[in-house]
Amino acid sequence: MPTTGTFTAQIEQMQVTGANVMIALFNGKQVMGYMGDNNVPTTYQDGTAGNFKDVKVGTSVTITYNGSRVTKMVINTAPPKVETKNEVLKGRIASLNKDEIRITKGEFHYIARDAEIIINNKDKKLKDLIDKYEDKDITEITVELTLDSRGEVTKIVATTKEKSYEYSGTIKKLTKSRITFDDGTEYRIREDDVTTRYNGSSKSLQKIIDEINDADKDDKFTAEVKIDEDDDDYIEKLEVKSKSSSSSSKTSGSGTVKSVSGKKFTIGSKTYATTSDTDFDIDDGEEEIDSIGDLETAVEDDDKTVDVDVTVKSDKVTKVTGYVSKVTGELYSVGSDSVTLKLDSGKYTYECKSSVDINAGNCDDLDELEDYNKEDKIKVELTINSSNQVTKIKER
Repeated sequence: MPTTGTFTAQIEQMQVTGANVMIALFNGKQVMGYMGDNNVPTTYQDGTAGNFKDVKVGTSVTITYNGSRVTKMVINTAPPKVETKNEVLKGRIASLNKDEIRITKGEFHYIARDAEIIINNKDKKLKDLIDKYEDKDITEITVELTLDSRGEVTKIVATTKEKSYEYSGTIKKLTKSRITFDDGTEYRIREDDVTTRYNGSSKSLQKIIDEINDADKDDKFTAEVKIDEDDDDYIEKLEVKSKSSSSSSKTSGSGTVKSVSGKKFTIGSKTYATTSDTDFDIDDGEEEIDSIGDLETAVEDDDKTVDVDVTVKSDKVTKVTGYVSKVTGELYSVGSDSVTLKLDSGKYTYECKSSVDINAGNCDDLDELEDYNKEDKIKVELTINSSNQVTKIKER
């Protein structure tokens, strides 16, 4: 036998002695023993690196030998499948561009060209994630990065947190130009551009300020504001709620006004006596019921349904708030977003909700109702919600 050479054979026997492995191969004429160890260059048939000790009896190998020592070996099989465990990193994005991403307190990682991008549970592209990262209205992006064996990002699952344009808290001070909360948060106000409500009903900014200034010193007022997205120093909506701490103040009744006579009105079986100091704040479309006389006209003359809350302090009716929830009358005119009724006491205009339900003729919207009403003035019943908007128009 030559002292050097290369041949292919099947392993007949194996014996491990320390670091050395003896393999017995049939070289075509006889079985010969060859020695090797982990230092022998070993590959699989596809060129993948292997290990001399990866072989076993029955394995086909191609060896290069020098004497009885194996100097090179090719294992004539495919390499075993190795499950690669991808690394997953979690954190907030600290830096991002089209090539790399870094999370807080982490290193930069290259982003694979075909990386899977998911933003808020939706399949997206890397460009979409970059746009979110550069969006001033996004305050935080948390990600879960999947890295392959090379440390390259193959998948990004992102969750965004948008800047909140709402805020709520206890009012420390309210003026026509500014609101300050107990925690020091402050926003500016443009009186002509802000929508204001008080205890669920529309009320002017000045009247809300008066409510706060006239209240007991221990009474608290909370506010929810919507911040102007174009200028976050200002608010565009203000809703104030009173929270009286006085044990002598309570809302003692609520419901539909049954009757009004003189300075008294009745809800159910209970009658309330008002005084000249009783504050009335009842929405009636574009008008406001602000006295017992107005309430009497609405209920007794115009047959309006008026839902109210009554506040009593020290056995006196101090406040009556609410809204007209139903009214029936001649449909005088129809606007793009409102209707006007003609009643015994005059004309009243009511704003309509965008999705108002119309049950008159075959009308589907206000434009068709306007045309329908031109043919012959009709009588309608309006149903109105607590936001002072018409939700239903029904022909009577």
